Amino acid sequence: MVEHVTQRFDALAPDYDRATRILEGLLLRRLRRRLLKGATGRVLEVGVGTGRNLPHYADGVQLWGVDVSEQMLQRAQRRADRLGRTVYLNVMDAGALAFPGGAFDVVVSALTLCSMEDPHKTLCELHRVCKPDGALLFLEHGRGRIGWLNRWLDRIEARHWQEFGCHPNRDMERLIRDSGLALERVDSHLWGMVKLFWAKRR
Repeated sequence: MVEHVTQRFDALAPDYDRATRILEGLLLRRLRRRLLKGATGRVLEVGVGTGRNLPHYADGVQLWGVDVSEQMLQRAQRRADRLGRTVYLNVMDAGALAFPGGAFDVVVSALTLCSMEDPHKTLCELHRVCKPDGALLFLEHGRGRIGWLNRWLDRIEARHWQEFGCHPNRDMERLIRDSGLALERVDSHLWGMVKLFWAKRR
């Protein structure tokens, strides 16, 4: 399944920023800024993609980014170069991170858990590499509060997965709570289909 996600995002990379430009302008840019304004110290971003979050990290942050797609990472590096920001980018599966435990002050996942083969395993890895007093920050999409929209997400799930490497109907809040993380704050948008989560290790 990791190979499928890698193939899909390698294929999507050339047009990804252009395809998501409207949603970025209307909503996601503002949410990224809100989520990341408090990120400090050593920060790991999993599923860094084309580097959409890079402009929103404070100066002085020591930033690492991983993704399964080399094509996405190439675009993230170009964005970092334009911004004059140092970021250490690596091809890596978020479900098997090559970092020691407690390596980061902050761990970030933005629109990433939808593409994970085993989101629980990934969340356990994020928990592992975060310092005991660190923070875990999420911007995710999935099931919301409106029944017919959830049923529509269920109907398109198989095709969406094949075309985009994304499961659009996951219950992200339940996944994060069930992973053992302590949720400190949840901000909900688009009828609950897009959410910000601020979490800590228990």
